[in-house]
Amino acid sequence: MNLSNISLKSLFRQKGKKVFLLIAMVISLTTVLTLYSYVESQRLDIENQFDEFGANIVITPKSDSLVLSYGGVNISGIVTSLEEIEYSQIGKIKSIENNENIRAISPKLIGAGEVSFNGIRNTALLVGIELEEEKKIKSWWNLKGTFPEGDNEVLIGAAAAEVMKLSIGDTFTIKGTVLKVTSILASTGSQDDNAIMAPIETVQTILGKPGKISLVEVSALCVDCPIDDLVFQISQVMPNSDVKAIRQVMEQKMQVVDQVKKVSITIGTMLVILCGLLIFSTVTGSISDRKQEIGIFRAIGFTKSNIMQIILTESFLISLASGFLGILCTYLTVNLILPSLVDLSTENFRVNIWFAFTGAVSIIMLGLGASWWPAISASNIDPVKTINSL
Repeated sequence: MNLSNISLKSLFRQKGKKVFLLIAMVISLTTVLTLYSYVESQRLDIENQFDEFGANIVITPKSDSLVLSYGGVNISGIVTSLEEIEYSQIGKIKSIENNENIRAISPKLIGAGEVSFNGIRNTALLVGIELEEEKKIKSWWNLKGTFPEGDNEVLIGAAAAEVMKLSIGDTFTIKGTVLKVTSILASTGSQDDNAIMAPIETVQTILGKPGKISLVEVSALCVDCPIDDLVFQISQVMPNSDVKAIRQVMEQKMQVVDQVKKVSITIGTMLVILCGLLIFSTVTGSISDRKQEIGIFRAIGFTKSNIMQIILTESFLISLASGFLGILCTYLTVNLILPSLVDLSTENFRVNIWFAFTGAVSIIMLGLGASWWPAISASNIDPVKTINSL
């Protein structure tokens, strides 16, 4: 009988302890892998939200102003100089070093115009946009109708449409220019609800500001994008503009993910420690129960290394089974249970294959490591004393 057969047969002895140890190791590995998958799904979900949220860099004309406020309420503002941005400067943004991190550049010209529809006149907020770039930045918009395509087609916010009694297909006039409503934007809770949005060239003509823009929104929404570098580089190529990063939402959400990650690491570390102690105590107890058997093995010629090999092979087999079962349970948990408990996009729930493999290898190493000292103790059992005690 070789040592491997002895180890295999030993697995079926003291079944209660072995099964309990196996379950404990599987639960530990499954918990660690599931926590990691949850944190990763949170990170991916936030990244996707960033990609749909809108601009995270805003470029506005530089101005000298004094704002009077008290208790957070603005009393008045004194603007001493304000110049609009030249449309031609947009090309400079595309020339910066980190231009590969820029997802979209959306210039806007903002002004007011008197809308004439069915004999009724209303003053409206008019916003000139670049249609294709705005689609990229506002991909989360919920539109009724079709996105404007022609020079005289417009998109109108829900609040503005309600006030002016405009519907899809209606035409109205602003400063002698006839415009047609092709889509209505569902309420967003932002300034877009009160705006009429038209191609930027059309608005430049209506407002008499050819080649001018009021602000530029830049989308570089990804967690790892060098936002500070982008702001600095854009400021260098557009020195007469104020370049600011909108980072509060990103930072707040990433702080939450970081906190969850820290908690996950803490829980995972505690589970690893407890699992190691459980393996140690279980193997130690098993050796104590098999003391006479081990002594007989030593008496009939088994070396110390043979005894250690038997003990460590048992631990290896249990740990190997735990690794495979832990990965299987993690896949079931992540794909079937976690999506029903957490409000995240289902496609973001996934198990990282490399991390799962690393976890399985780690649980095997933990099993062998925690069994090493008990195996040494078993190999040092005195066969003479054991036989005398029979």
